[in-house]
Amino acid sequence: MIRTQVQSINIISTLKLTKKNKDLKTTVSVLLVLLFVNNLYYFIKSFFQVGILALNYRSIISYLPMFIGITGVIIFITSQYKKSSLLRIYFCYVIALSPITCWYYFKLFFITTEMRPGSFTQIDVFTYIYFIIFLIHITTVIVALNLLTKERQVKLAFTNISGESIAEFNPTIIGIRFANRLIDLLIILLLVYNFIAFNTDYFTSEISRQFTNPITLTLLELVALIYYYLFMEVIFKTTAGKCATNTIIVNSSANKASIPQLIGRTFCRLIPFEPFSFLSSSSRGWHDSITDTYVVDSVLQEEKMYKNYK
Repeated sequence: MIRTQVQSINIISTLKLTKKNKDLKTTVSVLLVLLFVNNLYYFIKSFFQVGILALNYRSIISYLPMFIGITGVIIFITSQYKKSSLLRIYFCYVIALSPITCWYYFKLFFITTEMRPGSFTQIDVFTYIYFIIFLIHITTVIVALNLLTKERQVKLAFTNISGESIAEFNPTIIGIRFANRLIDLLIILLLVYNFIAFNTDYFTSEISRQFTNPITLTLLELVALIYYYLFMEVIFKTTAGKCATNTIIVNSSANKASIPQLIGRTFCRLIPFEPFSFLSSSSRGWHDSITDTYVVDSVLQEEKMYKNYK
């Protein structure tokens, strides 16, 4: 148990914020459903054009996140906007992948001469429509992930000592930390896969050949790891793994970790054998202990507020 001081909750302000957030969630959910219907239409159209025998692992990898997102938004709506883990995992993947998608459109619009002969190089009105849909999609995802992340607060236990209520929190157990790392590693590998597949499919062999040797692959994975944790933790304060397990990053006072701490966490992951540091009795990796941060269980702010209100 880690003891800490916490600030009191303004019940009235929290109730008003909860009502405002619910209206925003409804709007975001409707927009997501429309976007998924659009994507599902193109999937079904593509399926009937090529047939089931033409589907391969690339097709599965391409469309699997979309079905995860559809399932996530259904669970989110039917649970009255409370269960969002699967949806937030999808958000993290889309956001992490967005620079690669932006790079694709940049190449498509401005550097089509480098594309592989026979690949799609003709720009028509549908290309611009797809690009606008992408911009709407990524904007919706960013807004929604920020909203849902801010709603989760550290799970605290209160102990009465000499008439004074002391707040305490527990660092997450080693099994949850392992699950976080495993899910984040999967997302990182998918980022590398998409980056390589994009270059292989759309650009000349001279360009795509650069990404096929082992040294380059190792460097790509290292760059993807640094990019993923810096981008997601510093800007969005979460990762896909933490979304899956409903855990958050805090400092020793149970407040949000600072930007220097979050940056330090990323680069501490590069220490040799750092993943094995979780095997210690405290279940804290070196990237936690060195930066004085903790990964802890979280609860919805609304649930926390209601408990205190009662």
